Amino acid sequence: MDKSLIFNIFGIFTIFLQMSLVLCDGYIELRLHSLENKDHLDHGLGCCDTWPWGVCRGQCDSYFKICVTDWTSSSKPRVSCGLGRKQTGTYDGKSNIQFNGNLGNNIQNPMRFRFDGKLNLFEVMVTSYDEDTWPNPDDLIDIHTQIVYAKHGQTSQNATLQKFDVKGRVSFLKFDVKTYCAQGFTGNDCSKRI
Repeated sequence: MDKSLIFNIFGIFTIFLQMSLVLCDGYIELRLHSLENKDHLDHGLGCCDTWPWGVCRGQCDSYFKICVTDWTSSSKPRVSCGLGRKQTGTYDGKSNIQFNGNLGNNIQNPMRFRFDGKLNLFEVMVTSYDEDTWPNPDDLIDIHTQIVYAKHGQTSQNATLQKFDVKGRVSFLKFDVKTYCAQGFTGNDCSKRI
């Protein structure tokens, strides 16, 4: 038998096997709306930035690490960021932020994270930091975490929008989430192929 024929048959079989292993396929769409840290504090309840004599200098230079973790399976670590992670650009001199469509670092708002297995429950964790200049390490400002029950729509347009106002230690974060099936999938859990 010709070697190229064997490779072609093996390639087709591999593609078929990969396609048949995908049980579900869809997206989580996460949109950040606003952060309110009106006292300009970090997680330790101190000022984000101080003058050498200890007086607060003003607002934080905030950036955010976003982590999305599937909680459907109990065998996965709690904060694995298995569905995705992103880091925004820095909002210089801003403790109170109204997010727009560009989060910096080439990240669009809303952000999309793909899932390819049954997704019933997931965690959104947004951790904020105050960027400092070397040799000072960046300061933790706050941690916002929310467990979300997935409510899958067939498309982004008809997905159920879930709004959250999450209180951290020193700030409030507003965001919304929706989940929906990828093209070629349908059903209330995105498991039926079209």
